[in-house]
Amino acid sequence: MLSVFVPSLIYVLAIYYIGIYVASALFIGAFMYWHGRFPWIKIIPVSVIVPLSMFPAVRGVVPGALAQGTTGGAGGLLTA
Repeated sequence: MLSVFVPSLIYVLAIYYIGIYVASALFIGAFMYWHGRFPWIKIIPVSVIVPLSMFPAVRGVVPGALAQGTTGGAGGLLTA
């Protein structure tokens, strides 16, 4: 139970500081590595492509600003 709860708690806290998209990429990559033992050649593309593909989909559906962190989401790169 703690092997899922603790990383999830860190993920939720990280959203505030680095934004939902960067935090999601790190969270997906960490879970793929620790729980799935996937090779890096699969982890890197999946952990980058999933948040990037969700960005336009979510921005088109959810009104208002999403949590982009205190830096504006990756230094302002992900602001719309």
